Amino acid sequence: TTHIFHTNSLPDEPIVLLDNQDIKVSIVEYLNKANWWEFGYKFKIENKSSRVFTVMFDSMAIVDIDCSATISLYTVEGGITAYFNLAWDRDSLERSWIPYIDDISFMLRVYEDSAWKSPAKYGIKVLLKKD
Repeated sequence: TTHIFHTNSLPDEPIVLLDNQDIKVSIVEYLNKANWWEFGYKFKIENKSSRVFTVMFDSMAIVDIDCSATISLYTVEGGITAYFNLAWDRDSLERSWIPYIDDISFMLRVYEDSAWKSPAKYGIKVLLKKD
């Protein structure tokens, strides 16, 4: 499990969650009450290979209450750097009875191609905590 302690603003440098010969996944921005979301994170996904990878965020919980993000799957072509927003809207939080936003946990899984039902090639459990 990767434990990351954060505040409402992220440090100047991205927070790297996964980095290997094929792919690098980093948090680059905290999203707070903009557009349609209540809060979330902007991720930078760097596909360093020539293969297609699908990045999936699942098994999500906020303060130990299951609550999925609005969109949690993103496919990145080989050699491409892409940005992806993992965000929660107010309705989802209210339906799940989330009283406040504090600890957020999820699994970050990386699959080859878009066949995300096959075994994951890479994976890491992430826990984001307010400090």
